[in-house]
Amino acid sequence: MRLTLVNRGAGVRILTAFEVETRTWLPFSCSSADFAIPVAGEYTLKFHVAQSITKIPAVPELQFPHDKPGTLLIALEPSALGVCSDWWTADIRVAVVADDGKRSTTEWFSIRSTGNRRVR
Repeated sequence: MRLTLVNRGAGVRILTAFEVETRTWLPFSCSSADFAIPVAGEYTLKFHVAQSITKIPAVPELQFPHDKPGTLLIALEPSALGVCSDWWTADIRVAVVADDGKRSTTEWFSIRSTGNRRVR
């Protein structure tokens, strides 16, 4: 995932965290194991699809000065440990959270298993 952020506020905003929101209707009771905008940071977000929200600190935190865009490269690593089916889907979206608590989110999109517990 590639997110491009532009701080439209008057001062510097600091990226402090991410939140991955998930919606799924599956039971989890089974046992189982190219833009000119510069890349400002790369993050891997690990989350479980059964949790409605996963808060992940941004390490390192990044500063976004007023009207200076930056791109974030995001790798999503979902876990479906405990899902009671080989096939599953989940709707997710990612939020970036600033030091003042303001959030900006992506649109909802779907992820699904490929039948062998890997996600596409």
